[in-house]
Amino acid sequence: MGYILGVIKGDGHVRLSKTKGQIVLEVKDKDFALNFKRVIDEWSGLKASLILKKDDGMYATTLSSLRAAQYLKNFDINDLKKAKNEVKASFIRGFFDSEGGVSASNLENRKIATRFIACHNTNNSLILFIKSLLNCLNIQVQNIDKRIGTGFNKNGICYRLRIGGKENVDRFAWKVGFDVKHKRDILYKGLTSNSPYYKRLKLCYNIILTLQTVMDSAELKRITGCSAYE
Repeated sequence: MGYILGVIKGDGHVRLSKTKGQIVLEVKDKDFALNFKRVIDEWSGLKASLILKKDDGMYATTLSSLRAAQYLKNFDINDLKKAKNEVKASFIRGFFDSEGGVSASNLENRKIATRFIACHNTNNSLILFIKSLLNCLNIQVQNIDKRIGTGFNKNGICYRLRIGGKENVDRFAWKVGFDVKHKRDILYKGLTSNSPYYKRLKLCYNIILTLQTVMDSAELKRITGCSAYE
């Protein structure tokens, strides 16, 4: 559920009336839409729809359930502070799949190579909350800065949280990661450029993601002996 809540705080949203409820994600990235459908299907025990909207080219994943929508709408994310680290990590991953990105440049020269992960949101309180969860995972935030005229709100204020330094990017890759493929590929490209160690990590991660398409988390944990967080 942590991942679903993270996505909802980013690109997703909950529609709720007295008689109907929907959890919705509309994005350009088909991989992201498919992954969200997989996660929310497993969590709810229901089947979300996935369609390509011809008018704007967006992939829309929609779960229609009044009970699920009410539960997620009313959930207090501050309760995540008391949750297990794997739940905290899932929430962060969902949020970064929505609102985050990764940059890796000049990798051919270790002296000037740059690697960092960042996320943006107009809600400063939410950004500070994300920072507190990252601290619980021993991932240090490099800085939070205020930017004007970024994102969809060209005249508004947006806050950027940045994770820098190889050690912290390393921890993010291990403890959180991305489920969105193009972000995950950039992250591992930055980390694997000088290390066979991360080539093995990327291979193992891709194997697990492939297995997730044919079995649920409980079965994966039984086979591997590891939780989703591990």
